[in-house]
Amino acid sequence: MHAALDATLAQVRTALARSALLAGESPARIETLGDELRPFIEAALRCTGLESVDLRWSEVRSLALLFAYRMGDQGYVPGIVSGAILAWRETAGADGGTVLDGLWALLLDGYARGRADRERATILRAVAAATAVIEVAPKRWLVAGVGALDLDGAREVSARAAARLLRGDAEAVLLDLATGPAGESAALLELVGLERDAGSLGVRVIVAMSNESRAALAAGGWCAAPTTEVLPTVEAAMRSLLWTGDRWRSAFGWVVQRAGW
Repeated sequence: MHAALDATLAQVRTALARSALLAGESPARIETLGDELRPFIEAALRCTGLESVDLRWSEVRSLALLFAYRMGDQGYVPGIVSGAILAWRETAGADGGTVLDGLWALLLDGYARGRADRERATILRAVAAATAVIEVAPKRWLVAGVGALDLDGAREVSARAAARLLRGDAEAVLLDLATGPAGESAALLELVGLERDAGSLGVRVIVAMSNESRAALAAGGWCAAPTTEVLPTVEAAMRSLLWTGDRWRSAFGWVVQRAGW
């Protein structure tokens, strides 16, 4: 089986290299297609000689769907999917024809899903990069928990906020979970994990929390730390943030911030 698989992969790689459908891809990316196709080809070899209605072909179809999804998710051009499958068909001969006709709808669906997930991930990364982590007054920080953040984005924002608190010698931080729609429970739990980092730095934590965010966090099992102040609006939380500690310095910092000096 291994010898047949290696021989088939070698032939497929040769077919891929000369495929006109893959002309837009770099040689390095074409080279990786053999590895991506390997599980599909291995399953197809096990079905050699079987009728296309045999249930064992279902694994081949599932792996074809996965291959197409990965191609879309990795940003390959659309022709890569058909080009790769046709390269396999050229190598498989008549045995490949027993299943090829039933694959095209699956391949199209898998590729479309992969591209959609890739685009969504790109948008979420941009949202995470643009999420506000700013010093609104001397040693007073605001972290905006945007509802569009996913878990990875929330981790990025939380790590960036912790680093800013450390470098800025912060005294208090406001986490805004009240502006905009509530995020996913896992993402919100990651954001409120800023409590741990702030607590280890001796930074006071204030959370502005909508009812939706509160419900999502409660569903995830979160309970505010005893030192965390939870308020229902950003306005109330901002007042608490700016008037924490030295009232005069905080008020002066607020005026400076609003004036844009």
